[in-house]
Amino acid sequence: MSAYAGLRYDAAMPTVRLSLLTACLLGLLPLVALAPAHAADEGPLRFPDTPRVERTVAGQKVEIPVHEYGVVAQDAELVAEIPYTNVGSAPVRDIRISSGCSCFGATVTSDELPAGGRGVLTVRFRSGAMKGTVEKPLRLLYRVGQEEALAELRLSAKVIAGVLVERAWFGEVRAGAKPSAKVPVAWFHGVGTPFEITEIEVPGPRMATRVEPYQIGDGSTYRGWTIEFTFLESPPLGVYSRSAILHTTHPDEPMVAVPLSATVVGSLWVQTSRLYLGLVPAGQTRSAAVKITASGKDAAPLENVEVRLRGKVLRVAVTDGMDPFVGPHKVITVTVPADAPEGSLDDVIEVRASIAPEEVTEIPVLGRVYAPVGPK
Repeated sequence: MSAYAGLRYDAAMPTVRLSLLTACLLGLLPLVALAPAHAADEGPLRFPDTPRVERTVAGQKVEIPVHEYGVVAQDAELVAEIPYTNVGSAPVRDIRISSGCSCFGATVTSDELPAGGRGVLTVRFRSGAMKGTVEKPLRLLYRVGQEEALAELRLSAKVIAGVLVERAWFGEVRAGAKPSAKVPVAWFHGVGTPFEITEIEVPGPRMATRVEPYQIGDGSTYRGWTIEFTFLESPPLGVYSRSAILHTTHPDEPMVAVPLSATVVGSLWVQTSRLYLGLVPAGQTRSAAVKITASGKDAAPLENVEVRLRGKVLRVAVTDGMDPFVGPHKVITVTVPADAPEGSLDDVIEVRASIAPEEVTEIPVLGRVYAPVGPK
């Protein structure tokens, strides 16, 4: 039942409110801020085997089930099967998953669960380029009769194992510039293994590199190296996306990739440097879009735009768009078809516009199709 189901207006309410406030000020009643934490999922769908941890949500202290993956490395793919139970006296229906992060995909045993029934939530989590303590929300939305409800779960991981890499981001660069960017490559003290960098390989355009010691504070957390990358010749127009290869003395990671990226602006402005499709369950479709327009404050609207994907799995389309911030623009939409095979969806969109047909703007696309684990 909704939290507001029994709420109605009463003419006496202003007096009651004043009395409660007066009592709080006189110390006769405890203040609301001192109330104990309560459970976040008061509906019938619960995670009984998952530890509950106190969190602050919308200014209130609540207890939320948190699944801990523990200490993991970057680019780890982790699978967890998390039981859930209908503790109510009525069946729940239309169970579905809501997520604000493309770093995980999840499936449930069934979209219905009888009273007293037990299901399994299977979550495939990918740590990617995350670093430090990471916590992501996952919600099960469902119906009890005609009422909508949700059960919230948090996925938590400490991404501090192995060699920890960040992206070297050069920012938005004007064509012809030779920018620099610094990036730390580190280990977590007491968890990771110290290492040296013996060689750095950078694919074209040519770059200069400089390595310096790195640590945060007294070094009790992160230690390692800072690498400064400087272009010796200008990067190409569009989204520059490459990886430098580090050769290290780390026993488990002798070669480490450091992403290098920049948005090199020519005739086109691109909304984002990369298009993320995330983890897509096999048999499902998913789309992502990016806005493009002509560079320059007073540029004329784009007319003819041609796009193509280098790969053959994804689908791409161009439509017109309009919003108060960008103005008239083109929208490039990439779609994962339902028959996409399992595996990487990584691709590159090549964009050409009539205002400068000789220029090719590249937009990397990232994603993966996976087969859900567990019973269907």
